[in-house]
Amino acid sequence: MPMNKKLLLILLIGLVFLTGCWGKVEIENRGFVVGTAIDLEEKKGNGKYKLVMTNQLINPAAATTPSNAGNAQKGFMNISVDDESLFAASRKMRQLTNLIPYYQHLKVILVSEAVLSQPGLFTDVMDVFVRNHELRRGVKVFVTKDKANKILEYVPEVEKTPSMFLDKLANNGKNAGLLEPKKIDRLQNIFIYERSYFVPRVKLENNKIVYDDVVVVQGSNNQMVGILNAEETKGLLYITSPTKGGSIEANFDGNSINVETTNAKTKIKLTNKDKENLAFSLKVNFEGSIEEHYGQANLLTEKSLVEIEAALEKDIKKMVERTIEKVQKEYKLDVLKFGDTIRRDHYDLWKTIVDNWDRGENYFSKSTVDVKVEANIISTGASNRIKQKGKRDE
Repeated sequence: MPMNKKLLLILLIGLVFLTGCWGKVEIENRGFVVGTAIDLEEKKGNGKYKLVMTNQLINPAAATTPSNAGNAQKGFMNISVDDESLFAASRKMRQLTNLIPYYQHLKVILVSEAVLSQPGLFTDVMDVFVRNHELRRGVKVFVTKDKANKILEYVPEVEKTPSMFLDKLANNGKNAGLLEPKKIDRLQNIFIYERSYFVPRVKLENNKIVYDDVVVVQGSNNQMVGILNAEETKGLLYITSPTKGGSIEANFDGNSINVETTNAKTKIKLTNKDKENLAFSLKVNFEGSIEEHYGQANLLTEKSLVEIEAALEKDIKKMVERTIEKVQKEYKLDVLKFGDTIRRDHYDLWKTIVDNWDRGENYFSKSTVDVKVEANIISTGASNRIKQKGKRDE
């Protein structure tokens, strides 16, 4: 056999023994991170803030312990470190456990309001996650009212970890009429174009996680400017993310009536293109079904349906207008996507006002919005009335 063929054969045989995964880490040595919380500590003498990073890891011991065992362990463990940078903090994390942090299964990132209160700090924090090649782009980001790591201490009844509970709560939120959380890929795009935005906020109330309002953030410096409460957030939902799910309560015949949203659509148009007198029309088309009614009124008459629809239109209009007023006149930041309407449909105009849309001259705060709502009841449920007035139960 020629020398070159022998050499080739030796090399091929050698490759069999050399083949392997250079960066292999045994699964029992991985620390599966499902949630991360970022908090802000005191300002140090050098003028820099200290960040506290808390990782929530799956507890392998709990995964192998029967749920009915008397000594059942928590399904998670939280590890916290602090440093001036998250990258340095993540390096420290490896010194506190024999497990190597593995972020490919990360579900949620929680950032405290204190972090967003400092100009530019939120972007610096998120930059670490945006650059991490292990992270999936669909990781959900929330702001917390108080310490972010307190949310990671909450013990849910139906999930092994609070991170997984919050992840599923957000996934189900669309059907419950809640705003979808911001995800890493969406935030990255927002940061690039310096758009003002909102981020859903979570808080602990009566030992329950509550997820029903948002923080408003200025796009130029990524600093939090305020809150939209639960009612204002519902108005925000009708403006920016109308969909099915959720319910609205209205007053009919002196009694409360609850209507589930089966479909909702919103259309925004620019009706005056004079940049000093910009005007928009906003129309909400609402469809719903009656799910609960207190009182004895007959819901099947044309008169009743017209009155219910009118009550819904009035309440939704009031809710939407209140949200617009708060955002436009108090915060003066376009988190309602009115600018997107101009950019999409009137790009030449947009180029002349983009730098002064919700800053500088702030054409957004000077514009007017005409709100119209059209409500349509498509179902009164499986029954008109449970019991007629004056009749006893049988």
